[in-house]
Amino acid sequence: MEISARNFDQEVLQADKPVLVDFWGSWCIPCKQMEPTLRKLEDSGFDLEVFQVNVNRNPRLRARYHILGVPTFILFQAGQERGRVVGSQSPDQLIGFIEDHLD
Repeated sequence: MEISARNFDQEVLQADKPVLVDFWGSWCIPCKQMEPTLRKLEDSGFDLEVFQVNVNRNPRLRARYHILGVPTFILFQAGQERGRVVGSQSPDQLIGFIEDHLD
């Protein structure tokens, strides 16, 4: 699900469960290649939300979170950034990243 600066704080920072945010660009081939991985992640049984932020449409969020490359994945829990990883990830890499950064 795509979110914007308008609903980011409510959907991500005020969420009652962990949230993985994919900062991506519509022109970015690795970003598009991540779509099946994100779908697998949603079906993996993790109790977390997955959102996407288009950096072209949301320059303030891109600046706020210092997004220098896409895709960038940021994991939030209890309103705080728990970790980030930049670049294309395999399903196992992304799951490992999440497991390493959650309580």
